[in-house]
Amino acid sequence: MEAIDEWETIRTVSGPSVLAVFRATMANFALAFVLTLVFTAVQLTTDVGFSSPGPVVLFVLIFLQLGLIAPLIHYTNAHLLKRELAAGYTTLFGEFPAVVQADKRTGLVIRRIGQKVLNPEERAEQRGRIAEYRKHLSAAGGF
Repeated sequence: MEAIDEWETIRTVSGPSVLAVFRATMANFALAFVLTLVFTAVQLTTDVGFSSPGPVVLFVLIFLQLGLIAPLIHYTNAHLLKRELAAGYTTLFGEFPAVVQADKRTGLVIRRIGQKVLNPEERAEQRGRIAEYRKHLSAAGGF
């Protein structure tokens, strides 16, 4: 990977990053999956059906997760992605080589335009570099 100036930064847009909302999306789907497993286990191992509140509550939670929360998160993520790309960067690893990849909190450039997408080892190296930069900012009173 081509070396990047040690502390090259860009200005990032305010608000949550696409990466943070993507992680929330994954957590939402994991929760919906677990709720679905519990609901299925309850339905298969008991005779309660929908006559008791437990299965009804689980069903409503699954419906809310997949029918309301997931589309809302998806819409938010699409909006944030447009904002990041319009600003000329992304916070996603492995996506959009035509723009700079940057750390949201610090603006530290992780990958320049046109550089190849980072492999897992390079991502780990960059996470260490970001942590070092955050320490540098903290020591300078700026983070």
